[in-house]
Amino acid sequence: MFYKIYFKVKGNLTRISNMNIYFETYGCTSNKSDTRKMEALAKNSDHKIVDDIEKSDLVVINTCVVIEKTENRMLNRIKELKNLKLVVAGCLSKVNQEGVKEIDSDIKLISPQDLSEFAEVVGDKKKDLDKWEILNERDGVEGQIQISEGCKGNCSYCITKFARGNLRKFPKNSIVNEVRNLVNEGVKEIQLTAQDTSTYGLDGKDDLYSLVEEINGIEGEFRIRIGMMNPNNVVDKKDRLIKVFELDKVYNFLHLPVQSGSNKVLRDMQRGYSVRDFKEIVKVYREKNGGLLSTDVIAGFPSENENDFEKTVSLIQDIEPEILNITRYSPRPGTKAAESDEIISQEKKNRSKKLTKLKKKIGKKRRKRYLGKTREVLVLKEGKEDTMIGKDPDYNTVVIEDNVCIGDFVDVEISDFSFTYLVGKLEV
Repeated sequence: MFYKIYFKVKGNLTRISNMNIYFETYGCTSNKSDTRKMEALAKNSDHKIVDDIEKSDLVVINTCVVIEKTENRMLNRIKELKNLKLVVAGCLSKVNQEGVKEIDSDIKLISPQDLSEFAEVVGDKKKDLDKWEILNERDGVEGQIQISEGCKGNCSYCITKFARGNLRKFPKNSIVNEVRNLVNEGVKEIQLTAQDTSTYGLDGKDDLYSLVEEINGIEGEFRIRIGMMNPNNVVDKKDRLIKVFELDKVYNFLHLPVQSGSNKVLRDMQRGYSVRDFKEIVKVYREKNGGLLSTDVIAGFPSENENDFEKTVSLIQDIEPEILNITRYSPRPGTKAAESDEIISQEKKNRSKKLTKLKKKIGKKRRKRYLGKTREVLVLKEGKEDTMIGKDPDYNTVVIEDNVCIGDFVDVEISDFSFTYLVGKLEV
């Protein structure tokens, strides 16, 4: 296969074929999945993926804009690279096209919904492909697979909806075949991702449990990580959704963002559930599985007063999540919440610090229970100082103080821990 690729660079047409392409990816697992698909399109057209930007003919930045600080970082990075042949993909390409074009009007924009535009860039003859028709490249022994695009929510602070659009489910058979492909290629960890995995099957067909059950039945030794679920879509079907974590290849890991412990703030956020709803889901999950719980909170939402914040602190103390992701509120253009007066920056910082202190305390307490136990760990990558990094069945990060091979399953005796990870050696 040989294609002639044209790029408009400073007003001139430059022909490039068999390119070296460098990808730089920021943000969520869905972005990682999109990058893997663009890599597949590039390789299909006889281009080469390189990990050194200095050796590249084309640079692709897959961007994130979840908060203002991140968006500014993206724009600054684009400015740094504007003299290179550049493609900007991801959420920035949808929500701030003007900002990108002000840097360089010739930059090619690729929207998250239409990766077939990238097929044009690399000269692939297959046009108008839907995302689910593009098979992912593997990422070492990890593979990211999107099961849907967009969401059905309308959170008052969220800009991602503008970028990713309304909910669109991908076909079950295509997802299962893609997983089978990756497993056959040696992938050991399948990451099922979406803006909200619990919405899979809201059309009344092939719900999340039936999808994961079929994936779980694929022959091979691998594990499955299920991405974020929003409580409003879980509460009415929690028993069936939580049942998915009982499947033997699925990590006992639930990512369930609460965002606030105040019902008043949750209403202002337009989250569609109550604190009680959230706690009921956590209770069912903990009683049936006892694995890791990850949740997210926003510190300093415009309508959050001191009493509201203390309710969030109280909730976190009550549920004791092993992982707590803390974000200081950041107004995003076009959102309803951005119309409200902001809490002063120092107060947001103070609230974030208090939550971080609590996060560390709970993280240590929850991980202490693994001390002295033997865990079967999937080795995923190299760590620092001659260590290896892996995940146990509860999705704990485990630092292995031995020389082991990436992709292996090994028994590790836990000898130490921090608030974010476990440490151990191979069982003797």
